[in-house]
Amino acid sequence: MSASDPFVNTLRKFYNDVGDKYDRGQMGEWHQKAADILVDASGSSVKEGSWVLDLATGTGNVAFAAAAKVGPSGQVLGIDISENFLEHAKSTATELGLDTFVEFINQDVTHLSLPSKYSGHRPFDAAFCGSAVMLFPDSVAIVRKVATELLKPGGIFVADTHGSIPGAVFFDIVRSKGIETVLDPAWGTQPGETLRRVFEDSGMIVKEIISNPRSTGIVKWDVRTPEARNTLWENTIIKAPWVSFGMKISAEELAELKSTWEEGIMARAQSDGFIHDDIMHYVAVSKTKN
Repeated sequence: MSASDPFVNTLRKFYNDVGDKYDRGQMGEWHQKAADILVDASGSSVKEGSWVLDLATGTGNVAFAAAAKVGPSGQVLGIDISENFLEHAKSTATELGLDTFVEFINQDVTHLSLPSKYSGHRPFDAAFCGSAVMLFPDSVAIVRKVATELLKPGGIFVADTHGSIPGAVFFDIVRSKGIETVLDPAWGTQPGETLRRVFEDSGMIVKEIISNPRSTGIVKWDVRTPEARNTLWENTIIKAPWVSFGMKISAEELAELKSTWEEGIMARAQSDGFIHDDIMHYVAVSKTKN
């Protein structure tokens, strides 16, 4: 997947468009909470003087959480495809006085070309990938590259994903119909198991898979009316490029897919007409073998 790949360009545009509001409100609170969860999961691997790699760094939430632990004697490198995200990340680093040891570069993680101080050896004690490992068409290859070329022997890699009922229903239908998608439908139907498989298949040792509800309360998806279901379809499927990108189907087939999806989500609704979803958050903690 190159920088000119249509999927990369679609993701870049999506994240550039949402960059200015990405860390606002409840979603922003979740992004910070998730960053803290990932860094905490790395345990003693991230400490004063550690070198940390943050793939798909976004606005830098994980990078800054790691920076608080490694301090000026350490080094944090964040990588992302979104120019907008990185503008925010670099600005925050400067405001916090962290720009002397926290660096951000604009690259596609599937084609890494790191500055000389990071390349040609294995400098990193820990690597992170927040809510993005499922977006890589070949997640195993990327994790393997990080494990064998960038992480120190015994280094830690922490990544996460999550699953919601609307997405799971969609991917279950897609898989049953044999519809081709860029991403593996298993990320939608079996997110925790798929996360484990990616790290095991990459040759890393999975220390644990942590699972918890993403929020303190149940998310309620409104499916009471055709209008509500259409809004849910647009927001969770069509406007989420990692879900619907690259489906090689006609408009008629898409309409049929939507109809089947509506039947599926309505079957999941409670008596109040809402789907009650705890949206599970899965975190994989793994280490290199050598």
